[in-house]
Order: sequence, then structure tokens, then C-alpha cells
Amino acid sequence: EQIHVARDLITQSIGDLRDMCRNLRHDQLRLSALSTVIREELSRAGNAGNFQVRIDIPRQLPEPLSDQRILIYRIMQEAITNILRHARATEVQVHLQSFNGLWQMNIYDNGRGFEPTTTVSGKGFRMFQTRSTLLHASLTVTSQPGAGTHVCFSLPLNNIKS
Repeated sequence: EQIHVARDLITQSIGDLRDMCRNLRHDQLRLSALSTVIREELSRAGNAGNFQVRIDIPRQLPEPLSDQRILIYRIMQEAITNILRHARATEVQVHLQSFNGLWQMNIYDNGRGFEPTTTVSGKGFRMFQTRSTLLHASLTVTSQPGAGTHVCFSLPLNNIKS
């Protein structure tokens, strides 16, 4: 009986801690530049996953609106979580850029890749699509077994402040 009570208490505490961290991250995303928060998250993920991270973010990149930053961050976070869980990558590259009327985020890994026609159906991929749709953005995921994965998120610049 006491073990069940302790297990329930631990489960609830973990959930509360996750909620608290999520709320802190939302506040940080509302107050900080997206590029700053992305750099911090990638640094943490690289240390946790033992992969090298290369980040390319130009100084003059337009800053998305606060609510957009949260969704874009979550898309990046889901991609990095997938790399940590599945890719066995040794290197991750993240490029943010603005060109041809688009704000774009590209995430590459050199991991084991996957067969997109049979694998891209999980909860994480559905969340990718839902968040992109909410932003009126496009999202493509390309991969091949043994050849890594590329996630490309493109948001029309007319949908963000400059």
C-alpha cells in the first residue's frame, strides 16, 4: 500500500515539475529572442545526447511574435527529442535564415535515419504538423535509413513581425 502511495506521489511530483518547467520556458520565450532560447536548448541537448551541435543564426533574423516563438520552439524541441531518442547522431546542425519571403529553420542530423513512408505517423510527427498548420507554415521531414534526417520548417515572413 505504501509503495503505491509513494509511486503516485512521485508521478504527481514529476508532472508538477514538468508543468513548472514548461511555464518557466513559456515566460522565457515571451521575453527572450528565439535565437537565444534555441541556442540554450541545443547546448543542453548536445550535452545530454553526446552529439556535436553546429548552429548558424544570422544577426539580422526577423523575430517571430511571442506566440509564434513558443510553437517554433516546440517544433525544434520535438525534432531534437527525436534525435535524442532515435537517431544515434553524432552531429546536429541547426540553421535559421530568412530569404525569399520566408523565415526558415533547418535541422539536420547524421543519425541512422528512417523510412519516412512507414515511420512518420507517431504523436511527435502529428504535433509537428499541427503546430505548423497553426502558424500557416510548411514542414517537411526527409530521411533515409543510414542517411540521417532533415527537418525544414518555413514560415512566410508576412506572418511575423520584422
